[in-house]
Amino acid sequence: MEATRLSEVDQLERASITAMMNAQATGTDKNGKPLYTKASQMFNAEEAANNIHAKYGDKEPTQADIERQERLQEKERINARYREYMQRKGMNNE
Repeated sequence: MEATRLSEVDQLERASITAMMNAQATGTDKNGKPLYTKASQMFNAEEAANNIHAKYGDKEPTQADIERQERLQEKERINARYREYMQRKGMNNE
């Protein structure tokens, strides 16, 4: 059942890409700019797939989740280096 739903997501994504290309060719705003520049503005396949995975118990981390985790790890490394620096500085001043 989950595989069928994911297959439907793939079909919807292909349809949204086709619709986006059609919108770029014909659809513009009042300034002549395309209404959509990315297919994800019309249909977010990653979000749809995550909704399906959540319904069936599996959830893959999104790119935003991965980036958030990487930023957190970087902050932890910086804080650890700062604490080490402050300890060494305190030892040298005594």
